[in-house]
Amino acid sequence: LSAFLELTAERPASSARGALVYGQLGCDACHVLGGGGGGWGPPLDGVAKRMATGDLLRAIVEPSAEIADRYASTRVTLAGGMRHEGRLAREGANELEIWLPAGTRIVVPRKEVIATEPAELSPMPTGLLDGVSLEQLRDLMAHLSADGAIDPADAAGVAWIDLLGDANRSHWGGQTAGWRLEGRVLEGSAEDLPQSTYLVYDQPFSDFEIEFDVFAPDANSGLQYRSRIDPSSPDLIGYQADVGKAWWGSLFATDGRGAIAQPEREELHAVNWKGWNHYYIRIEGDRHVIELNGKPMVDARDDVFTTGIFALQLHQEMKMQVWYANLRVRPL
Repeated sequence: LSAFLELTAERPASSARGALVYGQLGCDACHVLGGGGGGWGPPLDGVAKRMATGDLLRAIVEPSAEIADRYASTRVTLAGGMRHEGRLAREGANELEIWLPAGTRIVVPRKEVIATEPAELSPMPTGLLDGVSLEQLRDLMAHLSADGAIDPADAAGVAWIDLLGDANRSHWGGQTAGWRLEGRVLEGSAEDLPQSTYLVYDQPFSDFEIEFDVFAPDANSGLQYRSRIDPSSPDLIGYQADVGKAWWGSLFATDGRGAIAQPEREELHAVNWKGWNHYYIRIEGDRHVIELNGKPMVDARDDVFTTGIFALQLHQEMKMQVWYANLRVRPL
């Protein structure tokens, strides 16, 4: 994560969209940022200046690895077996005041307390970033770096749309055979298809940013965009950002022209040949930018197709499996 953020540091991120992620994760329940939020956990104003990016990420991913005494939790066991875990806000002769992670405070009579002991784990949950995509992470870090401030010009920015989320799954159709959605991961498989097939997202987009993670260890697939279904052609007509084999990061036109742009050989060192790869694609006007694992692959100009649908390909005449996750788009 740290390496990815470093590689993409020059590409703008959005504090406004980061605020959405910050709120969705519930960070404001415990942390103060930009004058708002709870005071249970460490204040986050200035955190990007106090901590290196790697250290900050480690604190988010492994919150129990190092807990400052001031923010350590205490487990309080009461008569009858009830337990409370939180920060001791006050210890009196007759009562204890406990600050719970949700931000509420409770007072328990001292006579009901059987035992108090340090809690081993941080109240900050592990797995906090499990549902956050890499582009959302960039926005979240931008929000932290800005100390919660949002540029008014950025405040109207459109949030990422989760194309595999519950609200958008009904838009997928086309040639659905060979595809299944398992949790948050879309799996495609094919064996010796006579013709390539396409899982189609039926909403058109013109200018956009799109991101996805893909695992294609021995496959040939790709994201079709600004495309249309042509009854006279077995393939969709438009552009394709290619995935797999020797075509990682390439830009194709499926109108018969073939490859429009391909990365230089040395750029293919960015490919994780046996694991997941992250694509970021920005299409604006006639400009096509394809980035793979934080490194630019293609920056090309072509204006033949200006709007159209998305689709995912299963390639003909081969045995293959491919997995897609975190498929999100942001209209420009």
